[in-house]
Amino acid sequence: MYEPPAVSETSLINRNLQKLFPQSVVIADSGFGIFRVAHPIPHAGDDFLLRLTPTRFRSLQKQARLIEGGDNFRVWTKTWKPSPKQRQSNPDLPSDAAREVRLHEVVISPELTLHSVTGLPDSSAAVARL
Repeated sequence: MYEPPAVSETSLINRNLQKLFPQSVVIADSGFGIFRVAHPIPHAGDDFLLRLTPTRFRSLQKQARLIEGGDNFRVWTKTWKPSPKQRQSNPDLPSDAAREVRLHEVVISPELTLHSVTGLPDSSAAVARL
């Protein structure tokens, strides 16, 4: 990170996607819950489950459509597109870059709520287990 040439962790993830076994699922914590990480994964024949910060989750959820809910979970669907700021910092993204995703909010306990984005069709319970 501090040595030339400095490379971000998100850049390293994208460089290594071709090394995954076919039909892999990339699971990453909230530091990687960004469009730049999610975008190339399905192109590699794989899928993703990325944890989101509460702020990023709320931002994505605002324009999503609620499709399911229960006592401790809710699921939304949306077409995830990069924000203008993300486009500016990632000029290599195609102009039509987008991903169909599901947003999951799962309340594990009063102190812990999981926020995630995924391309997987799995239930919220399955996503929380992963």
